[in-house]
Amino acid sequence: ARQRSLLDRKLQNVPERHVPKITIHDILYPTPRVLHITTLPSDLQLPYFLRNRALINHDSERPIKDERRQPLKLTRAIFFYHLSEAHQFQRFHDMARWNIAMFTALLTLSSPTIPSTPTAKPTPTSSSDTITPAAHRFITIYLSAVLERHNTPTLFTAREAFIKRWKTSPLDLFTNIKASQRKLLKKALARLNTEWERELDIAVRTMDRKEYDARVAPFVGSVIPGRKDQGLMPVPEATRDFTRSAGPSPEAEHEVAQGGNEILDALCVPLDDGMYRDEKRYEEDVSTPVDIRVAIATVQRAVPRDVLRALMRAF
Repeated sequence: ARQRSLLDRKLQNVPERHVPKITIHDILYPTPRVLHITTLPSDLQLPYFLRNRALINHDSERPIKDERRQPLKLTRAIFFYHLSEAHQFQRFHDMARWNIAMFTALLTLSSPTIPSTPTAKPTPTSSSDTITPAAHRFITIYLSAVLERHNTPTLFTAREAFIKRWKTSPLDLFTNIKASQRKLLKKALARLNTEWERELDIAVRTMDRKEYDARVAPFVGSVIPGRKDQGLMPVPEATRDFTRSAGPSPEAEHEVAQGGNEILDALCVPLDDGMYRDEKRYEEDVSTPVDIRVAIATVQRAVPRDVLRALMRAF
């Protein structure tokens, strides 16, 4: 019971279905599905996560840019396990969906040719139709990571590239969204959901299916909403090892016979909520690609056809 409770606490806030459902039997007699989760990099597998959960909790499951405060590997774990509602690559939480919607809409804004550095508190202009080149690059690198997680979840190149860029960039995702702004985003996204289905139906009719699958379908369900039949058909190979039920692996049986069990040892590392946590929340001086009011206004006036064209140009 103590081990089960500890496992539940260490997996707390990891989104459902992001990792396979794990039992104590899986820990005592490790099976392939817990020893190697195909949607996670090899150095961030469950033994690392369980062993370092207290350190991950240090800043309330938030990624931190300062390498001295939080090493890159811990930051990667927070991103890959989707512990932060904003800093993740899937549409599990409203915060992630709002960020993806704002980023895709912002692609429709032109980028000036002269680079400029975003400030922490830019002056908002609701009629703004430009973003800086640095902001445009940040947006496209993030959306590339989201597309990778959706379409090729066992590859990590784009996600690793974004995390490294995020770690050293002054830019961040939108995390401070007020209640009134959330209402505006919910209303805009409800409208866009309907309009996207209509626009994608038009795209299917005007392209042959092969062209549609190559140019449009990869965006559906990842960076834009749409029905299942409007996206790519799922590839069984991408999740076969993730979901299969299997007995202990030969390597695990040998390890247990020799008296070793890495994943059990990692689980048994104490999880004291106050061990590493600071009483005062650590804050960093970061900025967003544009002022949030500009981003929301861009979503409100977004036209799916224009957004789709911008996505096809960018990717």
